[in-house]
Amino acid sequence: MKLSNLVTKTVQIALIMVLLSKGNIFSQDRSNLKKIPSTIAFEVSENDLFPEGITYDSKTKLFFLSSIQKNKVLAIDSESNCFDFIKPGQDSMFRSLGMKVDVQRRRLWVVSSSDWDERMMSAVHIYNIDTRKLIKSFFTAKGKVPTFNDLILTESGSAFISDYGGNSIYQVPSDLSNVELFLKSDSLLAGANGMAISPDNSFLYVASNTKGIVIVKLKSKTIQPIINLKAIDTKGIDGLMLYKNSLISIFNGDGDMSKHHIAHYQLSNDGREIISQSIIDKNNPMFSEPTTGIIVGDDLYCLAATYLRSFTGSKQVDISKLGKPRVLKYNLINANLLGNNTNQAVDSLDKRVLSFTNSQGMEFLLIPKGSFLMGSTDGRGNLDELPQHKVTINSSFYMSKYPVTVGDFSQFVKATGYITEGERNGGSWVWSEKNNWEQKIDANWKNPYFKQTDKHPVVCITWNDAMAFVNWLKAKEGKEYSLPTEAQFEYACRAGTSNKYFFEHDTINFSDYGWPQQLTLQGFPTHLIGTKKSNPWGLYDMVGNAWQWCNDWYDEKYYKTSPEVDPAGPKTGDYKVNRGGMGDEVKYWSSTKRDALHPGSNYSNQTFRIVIKNI
Repeated sequence: MKLSNLVTKTVQIALIMVLLSKGNIFSQDRSNLKKIPSTIAFEVSENDLFPEGITYDSKTKLFFLSSIQKNKVLAIDSESNCFDFIKPGQDSMFRSLGMKVDVQRRRLWVVSSSDWDERMMSAVHIYNIDTRKLIKSFFTAKGKVPTFNDLILTESGSAFISDYGGNSIYQVPSDLSNVELFLKSDSLLAGANGMAISPDNSFLYVASNTKGIVIVKLKSKTIQPIINLKAIDTKGIDGLMLYKNSLISIFNGDGDMSKHHIAHYQLSNDGREIISQSIIDKNNPMFSEPTTGIIVGDDLYCLAATYLRSFTGSKQVDISKLGKPRVLKYNLINANLLGNNTNQAVDSLDKRVLSFTNSQGMEFLLIPKGSFLMGSTDGRGNLDELPQHKVTINSSFYMSKYPVTVGDFSQFVKATGYITEGERNGGSWVWSEKNNWEQKIDANWKNPYFKQTDKHPVVCITWNDAMAFVNWLKAKEGKEYSLPTEAQFEYACRAGTSNKYFFEHDTINFSDYGWPQQLTLQGFPTHLIGTKKSNPWGLYDMVGNAWQWCNDWYDEKYYKTSPEVDPAGPKTGDYKVNRGGMGDEVKYWSSTKRDALHPGSNYSNQTFRIVIKNI
């Protein structure tokens, strides 16, 4: 919630209202603009309520609306019956703003602020939902700051409160002993407004009026702007909510109805980057100063009509000119949130570690379970990419951060004495001076006919060689190692994106992500891992360095019969799937590009990476 001053010379009252976005994110070339159908969840007959906050108790099925006009909290039951849960001015409540329910502890938290003058005060009230009795309240000293605005609760029962006027965050500890300043920044927390918290409760998302969304790390008390891969303007957010691995933001447009909208920001695997945006709703005629919302399951309830622009602070309000406060409902589970006619939805991260290093020093990243649209809509010249179809990855898994390197494979060979198929069966295929592929008897993973180091991806590896490496790690560590399925590879490669390339926002700079043909020396050498930019989930060399084996048998028509949940490819076949593309032509770097080779093939542009089901 954002507060703005409404001061008149005749009435010496100024209010702190949660309103009014100063930024405009409507950059048509950067946003996927689309609408999700909405329905009216309920309306309230009190036209002069001027609600600012909304929350919900899943046990009693009650919604709660705050009121900056009546200094109270209104409750609405499942049949849309309304009653005063907290009466006007009860327990010295000021203009009620942000609210949250702690279902586990049966608490309703309410923050409120008084008029903006020398007597300005803010308060926190905590109520027992079942008895409606006050548990604790805190009042700040008189003065123009702090200006409590919104709040977020932690799993431990503590609360963090945004201070719009003081550019700060306040904290109430879990023992409810006091309210104290947690962090202040006149730059990064200017106009602190809506807040959300990461799934592991390690950092906050805070909507700053001037800086957009910033991340506040709770342990170190440090602040940084969220990494924004598409340079989307996030300034002026009022309501901010976490939904799975994304943020839902509500803008009221500074009184400009053309800017009233609800936006969805897809986040990276670690939650610290915005990788795409879509619009849930905008220019809706049922909007009138939308402010905040609450997510119940997979439904968003948006406080869409508040009429806050008509509020002057005076008790004399001409309610005949106002409509009924209105809450709209949006179903998000089937929402087309990521644009380009996709239906991707990345699930929130579970409590497992986000990354780890195995016994061989290989780094792995947690890939969250989720759904996406696999393949392409037009085949892009490759009919085996059709039809595009929904796929659900039903369980999180870990994927190696880089392809398996020469150094990794050397450890395997040293430990086992393994001899690759190329070394046993007449050499490997390399790109010759005749500009074609030739089998060279002395070519193998140690000598691919170009210079390499231990940090280059290992090549001249057959599918069977890759599986030998996998089985060695399985036996050595007792973990469920495997090659990635084709679905896992595309899902991880896309990393929540939905375009042809995972770097669709930066297609001008292809060379930042791989080695296009004009940068590739004759012989198609591989390159040091990790020297180009990663995809949004932190995986390197997913495209553009060397082709990578997948676990699946290949069938060009498999997409027509592929199961939706965890497809693992045909049961039999002659060829194994290849993904990732080498550094010759950018067209091979598409997230959807498929290729296939006999499992006994070994080329100098062929590598692999591995996944683990559990650790």
